[in-house]
Amino acid sequence: MKRGQTSIEFIIIILIVVLFVITTTKPLIENAKGITEDIVNITRANSETKRIANAATEISLMGVSSKKTIEVSIPAKATLHCYQDKNVGFTVELQVPPYPKDCNNGICDKNILTPTSFNGSSPISCNSQFENIKGQKTIVIEKDDESKISIHP
Repeated sequence: MKRGQTSIEFIIIILIVVLFVITTTKPLIENAKGITEDIVNITRANSETKRIANAATEISLMGVSSKKTIEVSIPAKATLHCYQDKNVGFTVELQVPPYPKDCNNGICDKNILTPTSFNGSSPISCNSQFENIKGQKTIVIEKDDESKISIHP
């Protein structure tokens, strides 16, 4: 009887240890996964927005009637848009606290500077269709005869 009791006690102790490990590590793993997804979304949105801003800078240095088309892939929780100051930027909705210092109430908003003309104003003209861009999009950046740069999907 002693051998059977020892085996049962050993199995019960192992089950308690396994249960403890599962209940403590699972929430930590899920939290780390959420934070990692938030960082990936911010990084991808930042990268895609900088690609648009760099293309606008490149077009501003070229002659009139220049045009560039780029493919962007915006993460599901991110949105590209044009600001009132004619700069492009993005917002990302974060899922898991703690949020970074730069992100207020779980929403990261970043304004990326675009080229300015010689008089200090922005030559960018954001099309009304350039609001709330999500997913896979083709973005066209072109310079017209008056050296105005338009960005539109």
